[in-house]
Amino acid sequence: MRKGGSSGAVAKPKWREVVSCCLLLGLVPGVSDFSLFSLTTVDELEVGWPPAAAWAGFLALCLFPLAATVATLRRDWLGLVGLCAVPAYGYCLLPEPLQVLPVAPLALLAVAHKAAFAALLLRGSIRSVSFVAVAVAVGVFLGVVQAVVLYVLAAVGRFCVLAVSQNAAMVYQLGWRNALLLPVRAFAFWSPMLLVVVPSIVVSKIMHARAVQAIYDETFIEQAGEERDFEADLEHSLDQEFDRYKAEVKTSMDTVRSRSDEEAEKVPDDVKDGFLRSTPSPLLEKKKCGFFNIAGHIGNAVKGELNDVYEAQRSKAAAALHRKASGIMDSVDGKVQAGADQIEETSDKTLDDFNTATYWVLVRAYWVANLIALIVDAAFFFMVAKSYLYVFARVTFSSSYGMPVTLKDGKKRMAKGKLRKCGAQYTILASNTKDFFVTRTLEPLGRPPKFSIPQWSVGVLARLAAKAWTMNRVNMRDRKGSVSFRSLGGAEFVEWELKAGEVVIFDLKHFVAMSETVTLSRIASLRVSSLLFGRVFFSAAEGPGKLVLMTKGAPILAGERKSKASVPPSRLVAWQKDARFHVESELNVVDVFMSGLHLQKTGEDLVIIDADERGKATSGIVRFLVRFVFPF
Repeated sequence: MRKGGSSGAVAKPKWREVVSCCLLLGLVPGVSDFSLFSLTTVDELEVGWPPAAAWAGFLALCLFPLAATVATLRRDWLGLVGLCAVPAYGYCLLPEPLQVLPVAPLALLAVAHKAAFAALLLRGSIRSVSFVAVAVAVGVFLGVVQAVVLYVLAAVGRFCVLAVSQNAAMVYQLGWRNALLLPVRAFAFWSPMLLVVVPSIVVSKIMHARAVQAIYDETFIEQAGEERDFEADLEHSLDQEFDRYKAEVKTSMDTVRSRSDEEAEKVPDDVKDGFLRSTPSPLLEKKKCGFFNIAGHIGNAVKGELNDVYEAQRSKAAAALHRKASGIMDSVDGKVQAGADQIEETSDKTLDDFNTATYWVLVRAYWVANLIALIVDAAFFFMVAKSYLYVFARVTFSSSYGMPVTLKDGKKRMAKGKLRKCGAQYTILASNTKDFFVTRTLEPLGRPPKFSIPQWSVGVLARLAAKAWTMNRVNMRDRKGSVSFRSLGGAEFVEWELKAGEVVIFDLKHFVAMSETVTLSRIASLRVSSLLFGRVFFSAAEGPGKLVLMTKGAPILAGERKSKASVPPSRLVAWQKDARFHVESELNVVDVFMSGLHLQKTGEDLVIIDADERGKATSGIVRFLVRFVFPF
């Protein structure tokens, strides 16, 4: 059973998984210290790596000859170029006396490990089993932050690769003159959106700056140098705070020393109580803020989370100190004065450990907060780009320019299957020898339900949202008799009999059933024209076999006169992947913002058009406004 990739076509050979896995293991050390994602190339190579990252680099170096041989025999030149970066990590793992190469080759190797990452993105490996496994391992052994950064940047990089490769043909067809003039014309229609985008950016930046300022104004953290450096400032401020804690612990030791030997059993409790009195709780005070002070409420929520983690560390340290004090008193046979100095030394050591634990808790929280802010900013600017590209697509693919909208790859046209209206009842005839998978929202007559998850790894999130991940399997081999199910509320069924190699794009919310020979996949299309369909990811079914869909009312099928009329994209239930559409829309500022567009199929391409439905009040570019107003 084939797994759907970004192209939705052919599964990757297993030998490519081997090469990708070796390549990924070689990149782990660069992930651990973030040097893989940095702009510099040399400095980070000299940073010591955690044992897990060092072993990953060593293992990758050992596997390098095998992977290189496999890549060469299969003529996987892209994989071979990427694998050339692996020795960089093996070199850095060698003892210093053996590292005899000068800085220049190291710089080339550092560039090579970024080239290896680029090779992974070019070959589309971020959805492979090896990539997911390595990302999970990075999260377990190195940290969640590294794993998230790896996957987010890999996804962004892969999207950029797809965007360039899929839109290159469009630029070629437009010609350089139109490729330069049309973006300017699209910007003229889109430019009023700047009245919303610019204030949103300003407000977002102000809130972020205030949040950073609040860290220094409302907490114990002070600026240590001429410029702010959170990690250095935190270390300096914590050292000052814990020096004060140590002085208070020393004072509390007077209570311990005042105990007589007869009261030795109370010493561990005194030590624990003195430790808790000397360390503040909560660590960060929450600020009183009004109902509309969103930044204040967010800050208080973050402080609350940090206080909870700090309190857990504090209680853990106090309990450990209590156990150690009990052990010391037992070792000195209950002699208070004999154990006091050891207990004081242990208290200082516990405070040092507590200081280190507190430092890393706050640093990780700061990293996570910055990472979240970075992701939010990236999502916001993605929406800005998407809204502009939507307008650009309306202008570029307007019927006046004659460029059709399509998802097809290459020039070869696929075979055409058959469409059949089935009305309010669909019947799987007893003569069918192939099993069917049916959505669990319908309960057909003639067979008891049998739970199944066909092609479980394809489009998991989209199928879960459409309630089409789990299905019922209808066994047509072992039992006689037909199977049927009916619709409610005027909905009707349409059967699409797919030929071998025919690929159909369809909306999962209309899915009803498919024969077992149909292969599902998810297609990622970053063509500018795809925005006119209102999405980037598409569900696809490849034949041979039967695909059964449900429409809201009387459907319109290819071959009928009405199928050649222009329709809004929301009424397209399914169409062949190589179907071509012309765009019809009014090109003026008001309609670009307030009105949608229509698509009109060309030639004899197969489509299923749903019955008319109530339109949305927010169409055109207006539907992007909420994301701009609330980017944070």
